[in-house]
Amino acid sequence: MFMKKNLKIFLLISLFCILPFSLIAENNLTSNDLDAIKKLMNYRPELTAKNPEEALVAIQEYENKFFTENDKKNFSEQGNLILESIFVSEKFNYLYEMDENHPEREPLIIPHNTKLETWIKSHKEEEISSWLYFVAGDLLSASMGLYSVPKAMEIGLVIKDYYEIALKKNPNMPYINLNLAQWYFHAPAIGGGSKKKANELFQVALKNATEKGEKFYVNLIYSQFMYDQKDKKAATEYLNKAYALQPDSQKVAFLKLLNENDFTLFYYTLNRAKVEKKLGL
Repeated sequence: MFMKKNLKIFLLISLFCILPFSLIAENNLTSNDLDAIKKLMNYRPELTAKNPEEALVAIQEYENKFFTENDKKNFSEQGNLILESIFVSEKFNYLYEMDENHPEREPLIIPHNTKLETWIKSHKEEEISSWLYFVAGDLLSASMGLYSVPKAMEIGLVIKDYYEIALKKNPNMPYINLNLAQWYFHAPAIGGGSKKKANELFQVALKNATEKGEKFYVNLIYSQFMYDQKDKKAATEYLNKAYALQPDSQKVAFLKLLNENDFTLFYYTLNRAKVEKKLGL
């Protein structure tokens, strides 16, 4: 029971908070790589204005338009792998929103996780971008429920290692801080969890978020942290900041509904069927 409970906690790390962009240049990514990542990440809030089915169509159209075989020639090998991972992540999460047991989720993400693991193992750490470590950790986090419990618990530590390596390489990158903050928030104290450490990382993410995609997701997730910490006024303030960036966001509207009924995103993720039944969804 303890292992299953902690497995579900680790699953929270990935939701609504995948893959930020930092303007800090990296020597192992090209300017074309970084520009494409930025554009894609700033497009993500727009997707939240759609229902899951519409978002899946939209992200596929974006991929077909901006990530063609000809476009891929303009990116580095690592840049292509990062961009491909972002598209996998978006599709995986909207499939989850449609149905947490959607049959297309596993064949989409498990082979890609293996691809990322193989790539990382075949390169030296200094050759690997913080972005590559980040997307690898993020996708592992999103897919933990698809692995056996012992394997998933092992993966949980790999995720933390990837995030910490990414943070060492790029200390101010907002969403590395955001996702690692959630790791510390959700992990049990006996496993290294710390609300204090989580808040420190959240603060770095808030301070350094400048792009639309960064600011949207940092404020969105931090609002739920503040609600969990019983500061409802601050929770509303940060959720309203996300709303101002994307007023038609269905994600923002849904979190407002959860909070109005005294639930958080984190509780909902662990108790999806229970909450949806209570809210009549």
